[in-house]
Amino acid sequence: MIGLVYGERMTVEWSRYSDDELRRVAAETDAYLAKNALKEVLSESSMLMTNMIQLVPVTSENLLSGHLHPLFEAESDLLASTTQGRLGLYKQAIASLRGVLELGLLSIYWDVNDTAHLDIQEWLHGKKDTPGFRAIGKKLGTIPAVEAALLEIPDTLPQAQALAHEISGYVHSRGRRNSTAALIPQSNRPVFSESALKKWLSLRERVLKVVLTFTLLKYPLGLQITPLSAKFGLGGPAGGFVEPFVRERFLAHLGSEKSALLQRISNADKNAQATAAQIRSLPDLTPEQWREDMLRDDRSWVQMMGYEGWRRTYDVRPVGDDETDADQRKREAYAESLRSWAQESGLMTQDGALVWRQTRSSADQ
Repeated sequence: MIGLVYGERMTVEWSRYSDDELRRVAAETDAYLAKNALKEVLSESSMLMTNMIQLVPVTSENLLSGHLHPLFEAESDLLASTTQGRLGLYKQAIASLRGVLELGLLSIYWDVNDTAHLDIQEWLHGKKDTPGFRAIGKKLGTIPAVEAALLEIPDTLPQAQALAHEISGYVHSRGRRNSTAALIPQSNRPVFSESALKKWLSLRERVLKVVLTFTLLKYPLGLQITPLSAKFGLGGPAGGFVEPFVRERFLAHLGSEKSALLQRISNADKNAQATAAQIRSLPDLTPEQWREDMLRDDRSWVQMMGYEGWRRTYDVRPVGDDETDADQRKREAYAESLRSWAQESGLMTQDGALVWRQTRSSADQ
């Protein structure tokens, strides 16, 4: 009986880390990041994977092919790694970075010949093993822009391979130095460690830089100025392009030497130059067209989630420092106008929006 009670207590108390300890480590991590001005840096770099997904071309031919699956998985692994790092699970956070690195490069591997929607299928459906890192590197080396980069920075691929080897050490706990015991003083509980956090942050930065480098070498249009919002409003191309501020984010993350090299390679790409020039030659949307576009987009979201859902989800932008009282009144008037339309259309709630869509669907049949 005593053994049974003790065993039950052990199961409850020792089968997982304490929520209180995890919250404490998370608070210490947040305080450290804020004190060292790293919170914004971490948030900014977290957007890189999303921006790289935006850069991959999406066409009617590849739309539902699953060609973006590796990058979606890499983005998920990055979020998991960041969560684990915040909670003091440093070895696990580093191990998750392997998925970010390998899946990020694997996305390019499948699209070397612009046929990822075809070449990925066997792997996507579990009929083909994931290529090893050597095979991935060898195929990436056939991309003309990568060949050009290797002429100026020959260790571009070897550095990526060395990084993969270093991270793999934590995945397999290659000796004590690549284990939890080496990262924190007490390996059986979550503990905040400045040195371990710095190690993870450094590896995270290097992984993102490697994936970003090869992504931009494959898709050089990412370093051309393409003012999408100014030309298309909210209905721009689904993939293959990024906004100018995203280009600036890419360049800032690469560092001066590598950004200069990749910019030169992008500028030498005739297709990238021609496509970007074509977009820039389009007329800018007028303020009236912008207002109409925004109203059309907001109404489509109200039709999906109801006005109340739209207000909670999309109408949450904080008041800017340069926003006047008149600007705020315009925002409130816009929201009220949208509310009146939603109320008249029976779209105030998500349930109302569902009924509205079902009615429309029945009418169209």
